[in-house]
Amino acid sequence: MSGPFGSSQWMYKLASIPWGGARGVFAGETNVIDYITIQSTGDAQDFGDLTEAKTSIGGGASDGSRGVFAGGYAGGYSATIDYITIATTGNAQDFGDLNKGITQCWTGTNGIRGLTWGGQIVGGDTNEINYFTIASTGNSSDFGDCSSTKWQVGVVNDATRACCAGGHNGSTEINVIEYVTVASTGNATDFGNTSAAHRAVAGASDATRGVLFGGYPSNLRTIEYITLQSTGNTTDFGDIAQDSFAESGCCDGVRGVYAGGQSAPTNQIQYITMQSTGDSTDFGDLTAGRQAGAVAGA
Repeated sequence: MSGPFGSSQWMYKLASIPWGGARGVFAGETNVIDYITIQSTGDAQDFGDLTEAKTSIGGGASDGSRGVFAGGYAGGYSATIDYITIATTGNAQDFGDLNKGITQCWTGTNGIRGLTWGGQIVGGDTNEINYFTIASTGNSSDFGDCSSTKWQVGVVNDATRACCAGGHNGSTEINVIEYVTVASTGNATDFGNTSAAHRAVAGASDATRGVLFGGYPSNLRTIEYITLQSTGNTTDFGDIAQDSFAESGCCDGVRGVYAGGQSAPTNQIQYITMQSTGDSTDFGDLTAGRQAGAVAGA
């Protein structure tokens, strides 16, 4: 039996993380939802449709079985939260609403709660952090605030802590990383800095490490990582394959995958091994180019 490492034995063993799993699901740019099997390689397949066609979702949250996509732009700032059952295929269903229409509000999770960080709202940018419980349905609640208004942050997490990295503060890109304890509520605390000021970074997380892919300026091909239970600046991991930004990331506990991006937009899918370092490797293609949100599970 041949596995993804090319040996005669199946060598791939998933590391258990409550926000990830074998299937990666990507949504946004249109109403189309795609999925892949993360342990393999190959092109994405059609999963179903969102409740509305929207761009700039920015991210998604998963509890391993349900995937949630919040906010975005659908002819205006959307407050809609959609959900899917990751192990099946089919159209998304209504989950509830954010407290206001928000776009570019990247989302993170500890496998129980989903958190939206900042974003763009009518009249400007916001520093709000909002949360919802993934296994239920309903509207979001206030969690606390980021240190400044910001949008297009990169989000990574472990079972207790979520971090947002970089972003745009209304006038320029920033290099700030800050974190919260997901099971509580309150304002974000300083963690460290990214290697450069940038926004629209994709994040993927295993049980201990958060990996950040690319970002804008779009010639920034850096992959960097943090150890989530420490604090400090990012460490270099390697490089992404091409100039792009606003990709989406997800993880099955072993591999980190990033896909899409606002570079035309692109339909590329690339992957890394989370606990190694090195450049990304080609995985396949999405069904269409997209700037998308991503979840993993099942």
